[in-house]
Amino acid sequence: MIRTLLRSAWAAAALAAAALSGCNSDEEILGRPAPEIILSNPSGVYAVKTGRELLIAPEYRNAEEAVYVWLLDGEPCGDGPAYRFVGEEEGSRYLDLKVTTPGGTAAEQLRIDVEALTPPYITLPGAAEGFDVAAGTELHLAPVVQETLPATFAWSVDGTEVAATREYTFVRTERGTYTLRFAATNEDGTEHVEFAVRVCSEEELPFGWEFDRTEFGVTTGRTLTVRPVSLRNEAGAEFVWTLDGTEVQRGTQSEYVFRAGGEPATHTLEAAMNKGGQSLRRQFTITVHPPKAGYRPATSASRAACNAVYAFLPAPGQFVQFGYSAATMEEACAHARKTLEDPEAGLSLGAFGGTLVVGFDHSIDRTEGYELAIQGNPFEGSSEPGIVWVMQDENGNGLPDDTWYELKGSAWDDPDVVRGYAVTYYRPSGPGTDVVWRDNRGGGGILPRLEFHTQDYFYPLWADDGGTSYTLRGTLLPDRAYDQSEGTGEEEYWVLPDFGWGYADNWSAEAMDPDHGNLFRIADAVDDAGNPADLEYIDFVKVQTAQMAVHGRIGEASTEVFAIGDYTLLRRK
Repeated sequence: MIRTLLRSAWAAAALAAAALSGCNSDEEILGRPAPEIILSNPSGVYAVKTGRELLIAPEYRNAEEAVYVWLLDGEPCGDGPAYRFVGEEEGSRYLDLKVTTPGGTAAEQLRIDVEALTPPYITLPGAAEGFDVAAGTELHLAPVVQETLPATFAWSVDGTEVAATREYTFVRTERGTYTLRFAATNEDGTEHVEFAVRVCSEEELPFGWEFDRTEFGVTTGRTLTVRPVSLRNEAGAEFVWTLDGTEVQRGTQSEYVFRAGGEPATHTLEAAMNKGGQSLRRQFTITVHPPKAGYRPATSASRAACNAVYAFLPAPGQFVQFGYSAATMEEACAHARKTLEDPEAGLSLGAFGGTLVVGFDHSIDRTEGYELAIQGNPFEGSSEPGIVWVMQDENGNGLPDDTWYELKGSAWDDPDVVRGYAVTYYRPSGPGTDVVWRDNRGGGGILPRLEFHTQDYFYPLWADDGGTSYTLRGTLLPDRAYDQSEGTGEEEYWVLPDFGWGYADNWSAEAMDPDHGNLFRIADAVDDAGNPADLEYIDFVKVQTAQMAVHGRIGEASTEVFAIGDYTLLRRK
């Protein structure tokens, strides 16, 4: 069809040229030079934003008595020396120009790339819920603005402009609710975020807590810590804990340590958070299981490698959804299991908190040596350590829903290690954009995209159930990496030092098998207080990226896992 249109259009131009030549003598036509088209862009490729107009007005030589024919994607669209194009939809369009005179014909094909408008994109964690602040207390607001074009900024409070900066510190002594608006503007448009700030007295500040579960299991004789994963405005609050109707703890402690007795039982634990005459209450069920309720001894048919993936929830990272895609946790776990079956392939857990949870077809018994092997891809000067956690199937239901115990590594006593660290990652605005993050210690930033990774998203789209963010928690190791080329003028060369022993994807001279990776002992499992957990066996293993760091052109620190196995069986082969 397009070829037919082209032939018809060119034929019309030829007939018009013939008509022109019929009005001249042979002497006048003979020796006339052919026309020339001189484009303003010699490459022939033009770009325009959606909704915007593009004027294409070439210069011409020898164009007296010319007939002009323009075709847009094969369809006639103009007959003058210039053409005005309006970009309606994203994509590439092809524009053909033919100029015919009594002296001959010239033709050019142009491409017009219609690009999306790129107004600034604003992320301000917490804005959707609004902010509560005590009267006279500063609230520093630092939105993350992703812009590809220069932008200007404006802050207003209750409609009155107060600042033209990217960041703003709000403070008021008068109690009440204020409406704040932040706008960012560039040549493609304006985006804004509007939110409420409630200024209260100390007594009026809303308070709260969040728990990740309400049901707990523990084996007889062990301890279990019940604690909130987050607290809000807890200063001055009193916490009251009641076990089976009897008050067992009162004070400022927001956690409770339950000590299981020697017999199986089910207990009801209640917690109250009291402040300013108000109270928030939570109720939990704790089941005490008999020893070895879920124990499954190894047999001659047992596999050394893990045989099940229960969770694959990476943090955003350059290799997340690189070469694969997943829309649900089930699809992500299926991809992870298939990858772990391939000896040449590995899984990237992304930035801090990225998690992989696996199980085995048997319980792995504690021995006098190493019982667990995790294969990564470290080498000397390149370690991206992951924390390893283990769990027993205490309730015997075959699922990793009991208590996780961290395997103590060589950096356990390092004062820079942070336990209970949490990072919230915010869903990006669209393909190709960076990911904004905030932690539970007041820090934050962005995870930048690397130009040589071309997947649309390196934020796992199955992570937030269609929401706007998700939070990962765990233990944070300090970032010891450095750019060895700094100050030399040479290309970046990053060195990522190891952590001795006790971490996945970590170069180790002390606890590493060249064929099976990092080695671990069940005896190193500890409880929340750092006391030995005294596990006789384990059923589930969790690996968690342990650093929150971006290292220049090589990107974020990201633990990789290629295989997880029962080392007591692997070394028999």
